[in-house]
Amino acid sequence: MNSVNDNKKMIQNSTLTNKYNLVVKFLKYICPRVLRRNQIVEIMYNRIGFFIISKFFGPRIYRRIDIPDFKEILSSFYSTVSSRVNLAKEVFLIFDHSLGGGANFYINNWIEKEKQCNAIFLVKYFPFFNAYLLSFYFRAYFVEFKLLDIQDLWLLFDHVNIRKIIFNELVSYPFPVNIAKEIAALKEKHPFKLIFLVHDYYVICPNCNLFDTINKKYCGGSSISCSSCLKRYRFLTYPYLFPKDFTNLPDWKNKWSLFLESYVDQIICFSNFSRELLLNTYKNIDHTKMKVTPHNIEPLPLVTITKKNDDENINIGILGHIHNEVKGAKVVREIARLIEKERISNVKIIVIGTLNRRYLHSNIQVIGEYRRDELPELIMRHKIDIVLLPSICPESFSYVVGEAMIMQLPIAVFDLGAQAERVKHYEKGLVIKDVNAKIALESIVNFVKEDL
Repeated sequence: MNSVNDNKKMIQNSTLTNKYNLVVKFLKYICPRVLRRNQIVEIMYNRIGFFIISKFFGPRIYRRIDIPDFKEILSSFYSTVSSRVNLAKEVFLIFDHSLGGGANFYINNWIEKEKQCNAIFLVKYFPFFNAYLLSFYFRAYFVEFKLLDIQDLWLLFDHVNIRKIIFNELVSYPFPVNIAKEIAALKEKHPFKLIFLVHDYYVICPNCNLFDTINKKYCGGSSISCSSCLKRYRFLTYPYLFPKDFTNLPDWKNKWSLFLESYVDQIICFSNFSRELLLNTYKNIDHTKMKVTPHNIEPLPLVTITKKNDDENINIGILGHIHNEVKGAKVVREIARLIEKERISNVKIIVIGTLNRRYLHSNIQVIGEYRRDELPELIMRHKIDIVLLPSICPESFSYVVGEAMIMQLPIAVFDLGAQAERVKHYEKGLVIKDVNAKIALESIVNFVKEDL
């Protein structure tokens, strides 16, 4: 192979890719979201269908026997891109998931900025197909390669001098602990810097939001119902996201404790809350390698909110994709039911974004998806008086809070995580002490009428 185009042509003509493309076409008919460039932008809402496909079709699609000379093709691919790497200032290898959300948004923006002078290899795991996608970025140059097994990735180190490895996200990877072990072993041979980003609390518990599925609340990372909670989480809630190398929670924590304490060079948190939670869990982590760096948020126009009279409607705005109970979908519905039950005619709930259909209510108006630059105009059009972030578990940062503050909007949050940490120091912020629909509604109404 003399060029990347030859490599890509060979891959495209392979049995592996033909099967892959057939499954992608099939999934277009059963997914409620569109697949863009063979990349899943939303997980299927039908979890049973998802589980069946990944469990029974995935292994058949991605058997190594499909390409007998796969290692030769892969080595050729690595050799080809290595010629580009020599022109770069530094070489990065990044691990990320394919589930969307703030972590993907963060790393995609980071890559756009860094690829002008640095060479970047990005690995993503796709649980639908039990396969990995390796992408290479350098300046305007971009190429991607589908890996059959994570073991194929380690051949990269024979061709390229990786300077930094970034763990952006490992949620949904089938064997995250094994990946950490492989990286630890490679670190003994190669002098790269290892950076760990805390977008969630996966290294504390596979239930990365720390949502107790038994008691339906934030657990703090430790609970007497841990075993029952994780069984429920694994088999009834998200079976396709659960790590296969998990045995029990103490063992999980011991392995990540060793990795974070002995091999990771820098841990970047996006809030003080995340830093303290991690240090409380893993007390032997060197404090000097912990760094708190809040995300940068692009500017948005200011939005002016006029003070309400007693007889005017109060419009509670909820921004983003509220797709499950953790993100506050149930609380939003409970507030709507309370408004209906108590016949409160002057309070409206407006979701600028999406809401899981299970939690729809006649008192909730759902606007639908939007572009970020449309947000200020949508808020003014719907006369939003206050933004409610209904998450019932701690965020590691919260873009919604940041954007609301940039627009100078009043915002209400529950007393949890990074969201409360930031809103406590915001003059137009309301921190609701208890995760309770009635208390939330009363607090918001009083705050809008009396404090704004």
